[in-house]
Amino acid sequence: CVKSGVPFFPTSFFESGAKRFAIGLESGLLLEKAATEAVLECEKDGTSFNVLQKCEEKLKDLYCKYLVLVQDACLIVETESEFRYAGIDGSMNPSLSGSGIGSAFHNLLACVKGKEQRGNDIGSTGSVAISYIITNSIRSAAENANVQLTGYSGLMLPQLEDKGLAAAGVKGAFKVSDLLLCSAVCGVGIDTVPVAGDVSQENLALLLLDMHCLASK
Repeated sequence: CVKSGVPFFPTSFFESGAKRFAIGLESGLLLEKAATEAVLECEKDGTSFNVLQKCEEKLKDLYCKYLVLVQDACLIVETESEFRYAGIDGSMNPSLSGSGIGSAFHNLLACVKGKEQRGNDIGSTGSVAISYIITNSIRSAAENANVQLTGYSGLMLPQLEDKGLAAAGVKGAFKVSDLLLCSAVCGVGIDTVPVAGDVSQENLALLLLDMHCLASK
């Protein structure tokens, strides 16, 4: 189900032909910045329910800015080497230097629902909407900026590679099926998710079947 041009391992490959390169991003900090600024502005204005729309606008602006910078650098490399530029995988991929994608989800959901409410972590209501907004922001920004995308270019939710997701998982805020539900609108399946040592082969097989059906839709 993975097309040629994905720069992220372990699925990275290119079809035979000209030598080429693609770029994979660690852009989780962009989401943190967009979410933090959106929450602060909405809390100040008393318009908390608009936080998702405001976050989407800010994320698009940030992606437009940085995708163009990365592509400009890639085009220089292309002109000075024998490798052809194949695009940027703009996927929202976590960076360990921040508080995590899961933290951004929490802050956005808490702004909408109220910080005193329970169920503000990823996996609760609103998580699918945020997953869609993030993926749509990436693809819309690239289209507006005339940037060539490749690969997934959607939201990645690797539980063991993101501080916020890991913390929410420890709290029991979500199940594997919740991440799989989010992946239905973000283009990337579940990744680095811990499972119990006594899980049955049948349950693992059914989980893989669920992912396969989503990928083949």
